[in-house]
Parts: sequence; structure tokens; C-alpha cells
Amino acid sequence: MMFKTSPPKTSLIAEGTYPATLKSIKGLPDEEKPRKVEFGFKTDVHESIVTKELPLSFDEGKPLRKDVETLLGHELKPSEALAGFAPDKLIGKRCRVVVMHKSGAGGKPQAAVSLILAETEEA
Repeated sequence: MMFKTSPPKTSLIAEGTYPATLKSIKGLPDEEKPRKVEFGFKTDVHESIVTKELPLSFDEGKPLRKDVETLLGHELKPSEALAGFAPDKLIGKRCRVVVMHKSGAGGKPQAAVSLILAETEEA
């Protein structure tokens, strides 16, 4: 007979900066009347998806607009922003994400994206 522990269901990604791909975008609390947007990123070094929640405001200078522009690699012209932007165009975009730990439900630590950075070229 041998006693051993069960492997953890999911391990927590360490805090740090990681190359990543945007895998999902969804409205919160629901897609019909969202008040927030959740970006889901898959890092190159960990199996779990790490998310970033943002208020649903696309005005100039707001976090959502800045993150979209970072993922696109350029600033949007005012006319482009007024015409509207389909977020599905961002799926698959490469970037770097800064992951931090925060308290989740019941004080359990969870990983979250605190900052989205442009992808840099490796030398």
C-alpha cells in the first residue's frame, strides 16, 4: 500500500510577465446586456486561461480602448472608434501579459491579468 496526495486540479500561474494569445472575449454579467468585458489569455507557459475584466467603455483614454489599441498595435482614429469595433477581430492576437495574484471567492488566490503589453520581438 502507498499513500500519496492527489495532484492539484489546477495550479496557479506565478506572478510575472508572459507571452500570450488572446483566446476569448465575453460580456459580463451576460452577452445580452454587458457592463464589463472579460478578455481571456492563454500564456505560452501555463495551461490555464488568465483573464482581465474591464468596464465596457470605449471612449478615448479608457482602459478598454487602450487595451484594444495595444492588441491592434496602433491607435484607433476617432472615426474608426465612432463607427464601432468588432472585438472578434482581436481573437488570436499575440501580446505579453502581466499576471498578478488577487483574492477570489473565499479568499482563495487567483491569477488575473493586470496589464496588457505589446508583443516584443525576441533578439
